Amino acid sequence: MRLRSHTSSTGITISRCTPHQRWRVVDHLQRDARRHGVARGRLDFPSFWHDLGAIAAAPLLYAAVDARGRLVGYAVLEGEETALYVSVLEILPSHRRRGAGAAVVRLVADLARERGWRRLRLRPVNGSEGFWARMGFEVVDDGSHRAGSWALEV
Repeated sequence: MRLRSHTSSTGITISRCTPHQRWRVVDHLQRDARRHGVARGRLDFPSFWHDLGAIAAAPLLYAAVDARGRLVGYAVLEGEETALYVSVLEILPSHRRRGAGAAVVRLVADLARERGWRRLRLRPVNGSEGFWARMGFEVVDDGSHRAGSWALEV
């Protein structure tokens, strides 16, 4: 079953990346790397942790775009036996604290439900635990290979 696109009440749509959108995501990451001084060894932005080639080639790379078609974020997802694992969920700084992150989480939950996964899983990074808790995620310790992960039943 193919995961279809979904649109939130805020006008954000999430769908599988087109080839052009994949390179827009990579271009965004490269610009941020230069802007935040990655070349000088300052790794203080979540995007820098990810290999650009791996993101560009990720089979479940989803783009979040606003009503005008502008990229507002992206998600790299991995299907597991009973859960959809959120490897990366990045909202561009210009769209943070405006509901875009919450909209993307709801849309990813819709996609998981549509595909038959019972839960979303992730590991919060960079102090994002508060955001994930507000979204309903809770710490789980079920002996899985992703220790310290959080989950949301969908």
